[in-house]
Amino acid sequence: SIDSVQNPPSEMKLLVLLSLFLVTVYGISPELETLMKTELKRMGTECMAELSVSEDDIEPLLKHSPPKTYEAKCFLACINKKSGVQDSSGKVKSADDFLEKIKLMDEDYYTKAKHIVDVCIVDDHNQDDECETANSLYTCVLEEKSKLGLPMISLD
Repeated sequence: SIDSVQNPPSEMKLLVLLSLFLVTVYGISPELETLMKTELKRMGTECMAELSVSEDDIEPLLKHSPPKTYEAKCFLACINKKSGVQDSSGKVKSADDFLEKIKLMDEDYYTKAKHIVDVCIVDDHNQDDECETANSLYTCVLEEKSKLGLPMISLD
């Protein structure tokens, strides 16, 4: 379990994390893109250190592919918990607050993000293992973004 890495989610952390999964290059200001990259790298660095995850473990994630190791799945759970997508017990949480903020920023993006959230951020993805829950969420988001033709943001 990675309960020891749980931090109370702030609105910005929730926005940043869900953006990792939902963001498109279209319609995002360079400032917001830079902020998201910075926050994601910070959380990723923290989770790598806390979980002793290797760069090889997370390489597929950086290429927007499903994780290949259990450690990488737990890395996703760590980031999800830090940002509030999964609660302290590893269960999926609502993304309503995130969606309302997006709606104010970009109506077109909101519509696409809401579709992905409606499909992916649901209790159906909850499993007994928080790492498997995180993997199920991530895989769903990748599939839905592909169906919608939405590009992933590069963390380079």
